[in-house]
Amino acid sequence: MQKQKINYLTLQSTYDQIEIGLFNQNQPVKTADISKFKASSELIPIIQTILAQNSLVLNDLAFICANLGPAPFTTLRTTIVTVNRLSYASKIPRVGV
Repeated sequence: MQKQKINYLTLQSTYDQIEIGLFNQNQPVKTADISKFKASSELIPIIQTILAQNSLVLNDLAFICANLGPAPFTTLRTTIVTVNRLSYASKIPRVGV
């Protein structure tokens, strides 16, 4: 029996940026970061690009993970709201750390 590949997405808010990572099992596949000042407008397009570059769609993910702080309030709120709406729209579990 072939072992199933587990793909998941991580988002981490820091004081300067949001870091995005696509992982397969425990191995990073693709990472990116964006300035906290561009997060609201660029976070979803960057996630779409990362998934497309790896021939994945949102429903291929096992879960989406986001840090819950510490981080600046607006940056953290942007990250958490994005993860919540992606999870809600696609029925993918979300994990907060």
